[in-house]
Amino acid sequence: MKIKFTIFVSIIAVIAGISSCKNAKNHAQLSTIDSLYLVLDSVEKTITSVDTAKVNKVFLEYQGNIKKIKQYFDDKKDDSTWSTITVYGVIRKPIKEFNKNISAFSEDLIFSRKQLDSLKSDIKANNIPEEKIKEYTKAEVDAVNSLRQQVNIVIPHTKETLHLFDSLNPKVIKIIKKLEKTGKKNPNAAAEEEAD
Repeated sequence: MKIKFTIFVSIIAVIAGISSCKNAKNHAQLSTIDSLYLVLDSVEKTITSVDTAKVNKVFLEYQGNIKKIKQYFDDKKDDSTWSTITVYGVIRKPIKEFNKNISAFSEDLIFSRKQLDSLKSDIKANNIPEEKIKEYTKAEVDAVNSLRQQVNIVIPHTKETLHLFDSLNPKVIKIIKKLEKTGKKNPNAAAEEEAD
């Protein structure tokens, strides 16, 4: 009976030793996964640092101002007016880019966290073949880094654009009021509006 018990304990010790060796081998991948959670937390903080309500308000106001400018503007204005309106026109693309990507960023963030949860759980449960663990971990590293790079391009550009809008909009409103006072409508305004 003692021999059977000793053999049983020995087998358990060997299994535990093998399991702990395997977990020690995978410690680097588990550490990488933990660091990816921190990267995702940082990405989320960056995404939520932009007030989406303000972005939408700015875009609507921008569109309204551009419509008014097109109604009254002709190419015989002074250089200062041209310069202000040209720079103001730059606002459109980054705002549209933000609006196009913000939902995808949030979805990718949720998906990446689920993928990391699943990978971590599978590694700990030894559900992934040893030769595939590094490959799967690298795939998650690449996905998280890609998301981070995209967010780190779009979000700062959006913030710069909001700042540009805040600084230019009062000047643009003065130009619009000045244009409206002259009362001369641009005869090409309807055609330009249809082209947009």
